[in-house]
Amino acid sequence: LVSQLVQERGVSIDHITMSSDAFGSQPKFNDKGECIGLTYVSPCTLHDELCRMVSEYGLPLEEALKLLTANPARMMQLSGVKGEICVGADADMIVYGEEMAIDSVIAKGNVAVKHGEILIKGRFE
Repeated sequence: LVSQLVQERGVSIDHITMSSDAFGSQPKFNDKGECIGLTYVSPCTLHDELCRMVSEYGLPLEEALKLLTANPARMMQLSGVKGEICVGADADMIVYGEEMAIDSVIAKGNVAVKHGEILIKGRFE
């Protein structure tokens, strides 16, 4: 959908955002479309979508990243604190390796994952 909006309809990438309610509840459906329970949304969903935008739809990584970083921060009036790397910001970063595999993660200025090894676990892990 993002690729279609940007490429076919001429919508500026600066006007599109993506976010998730990671670990929020999500309905689970059977083959008939009936709700059969609840599961949770994984934070991996956004990473998967980012990879798909780049690899399948050809969106440049620096443009695709705006959807998850600078654009939502700007819309929530958090520029300079979230969504960018600058003095005074939260300093959340992901370092990608081969084929956009997550190599390292820095969260709130702390190394949480280093070369694939989890050093700091999240609240729900």
